[in-house]
Amino acid sequence: MDDFSEARRNTLNKCILEIAEKNSPLLGSGLANNISYGSSSSQPAALAAVSLSTALGVSLAAMRMVIMIVREDAILFRDVLSLIITAVVKILDPNGGLREKVMPTITELINEMVDACVIPGPLIKPS
Repeated sequence: MDDFSEARRNTLNKCILEIAEKNSPLLGSGLANNISYGSSSSQPAALAAVSLSTALGVSLAAMRMVIMIVREDAILFRDVLSLIITAVVKILDPNGGLREKVMPTITELINEMVDACVIPGPLIKPS
C-alpha cells in the first residue's frame, strides 16, 4: 500500500470502516483467516501451493486493516476480538515460517488493541 496515493488510501480506509460498521463479524472473521493464512495450522493443503512471500503479504495486509479499524473505532471489533487473537496466535506458530517476519506488525496490533481497551473504553464486553 506504500505506493497508493493518500487520497486513495483514505478512500479505502473509509470503505473498510463502512464495511466494519455494517458487518464486523463477517469482516473480522475474514481478516482473521487472512492473518493466519501463513500459519502451519491453517489450510495445510492450500499452503503447499502458496509462496511464503504471498502468505506474508496477505497476513500483514490483514493485520494492518485490523490496526486501522481499531485505531478509528475499536468498538467495531469487540465481538471479533477472540477471532483476531486466535489468528495472531496461529501465525506465531514457530513451524509456520512467518513468526519473525510478522512480529513487528503483531506487536503494533496488540499494542493498539490494549490501548483501545484502556483509553477510549472497553473493547471487551463486561461480563
